[in-house]
Amino acid sequence: MQLALQTALKAREKSDLASGMKAEGAFVCMVVPEGGSATTPFMLQPGRCYTFIGQSFPNVGELDVAVKPNLGTVAVPLLAAVANAPLFVDSDVGPAATVGKGSQCVKNPSPIPFSVLLEAKARTGAGPIAVQIYSK
Repeated sequence: MQLALQTALKAREKSDLASGMKAEGAFVCMVVPEGGSATTPFMLQPGRCYTFIGQSFPNVGELDVAVKPNLGTVAVPLLAAVANAPLFVDSDVGPAATVGKGSQCVKNPSPIPFSVLLEAKARTGAGPIAVQIYSK
């Protein structure tokens, strides 16, 4: 399962990544129920350009990929609303999703690095999902 998803992600690199992008961080692969998600934290660095690729098999009818602030456990109600607001989301339909495709790679809106969560969610269907972060 993991090898099949890694192979599918690798095949999409030529069409979904800008020139010079390289994988950053670990490849994340999990089996999730419908509505379930896989997340991985990372630091969004200023001056870098990012692409996030999510992949599943056809049994996951809709895969959503989003990048959200990682505020940890938030006790302040006002910050709790911000913690769930995505910074970047995919607009793809189906079992494959990309945020920051090609020349549309996304950048840190802040001049300082900050912690975010990459979330891949099986909106419809259940099964294995995988995500990988790329940057340059």
